[in-house]
Amino acid sequence: ALLERKVDLAITPIVPVGFMGDPLLRIRFLAVAHPEHALHLMGRKLDYQDLRQTRQLVIRDSGIRTQYDAGWLGAEQRWTVGHMSTSIAAVSLGLGFAWLPELNIQAELAAGKLKPLPLNEGAERFAEMYKVFADRDYAGPATHALAEIIQTEVTQACKQAGI
Repeated sequence: ALLERKVDLAITPIVPVGFMGDPLLRIRFLAVAHPEHALHLMGRKLDYQDLRQTRQLVIRDSGIRTQYDAGWLGAEQRWTVGHMSTSIAAVSLGLGFAWLPELNIQAELAAGKLKPLPLNEGAERFAEMYKVFADRDYAGPATHALAEIIQTEVTQACKQAGI
């Protein structure tokens, strides 16, 4: 949408070539599975060979111009779902493992429905979200006000979540 100038403001994990963006939020992803999942029952540190033999749940990229895959996609069996809540529900039911945003799974972690995997490496990942104007100088006052509201709300939500 930015490349085609269909939007004045975008929130995106990637700043396209030719644009400038401001960091909005850093998101922590945790590798998790249900506490009774076979990976947890191994009772030891896990490596990627262990993960390869287990079903991984991933979320389909909703971007129109998806040009690359992100993250580790090495599992022999992988289910791709269309929504974050579907992935969280499936992993909480013990149907596989996933890297999920910590902010989205706090309740499941607290309730014991999900548990971080004891990986030797890669147990957590980070993604940055950026606020990008198509052209800051030509954006109207409403677009600038919206950008400020988004920044304020994200900052407050992060403070409340302790991040």
